[in-house]
Amino acid sequence: MTFISIPTILAATTYNEFLIDHDATVQLQSRGIKNNYVSTLADVLRTHQLENDLKIHLLHHHFLLQEVEVMIHTEIICPSVNIKDGGLPTFSVNIAKAMKCPKAANYHLHPIMWYCAGNNELIPYEYAIASESLSQQRVAMRISSEKLSAFAKEFSVLVWEGGLQNLILLKDTSGKHVLALR
Repeated sequence: MTFISIPTILAATTYNEFLIDHDATVQLQSRGIKNNYVSTLADVLRTHQLENDLKIHLLHHHFLLQEVEVMIHTEIICPSVNIKDGGLPTFSVNIAKAMKCPKAANYHLHPIMWYCAGNNELIPYEYAIASESLSQQRVAMRISSEKLSAFAKEFSVLVWEGGLQNLILLKDTSGKHVLALR
């Protein structure tokens, strides 16, 4: 089974060890990661034809989780009421919320972010509630599990060699975790 569909729930203690978002951003900037590493990592995505399915993202936590919780993302789309008469335009809000695992298990969870846990290992880090992920479906239909494993190894080795394992992750670009408000 490939990394993209591993049904793993990350332990809260592991999640809580990651830097909080603003501290991770400071580290990203002070180490020059955007200028020194991101283009090389993006080349790996392109080489494996995954640039439209995954993107490089900052590894961070939002707040501390309890041991029975996972981080769930939902994007809420708020459509315009009547923009011609001075109403607001359509906008979206991404919400990250801690959810207890037993409650989360009642939903269809799929990973939307993976961190480099080892030299050839990408582990789910945060999740979304949906029946499926569009980018995970696209990837599964066109790329063999062997090729995905080769990608996971190449990407994670570069992350570890650069000492970026606590700052870089991969994020699903499908946007399938969207709720529309009407």
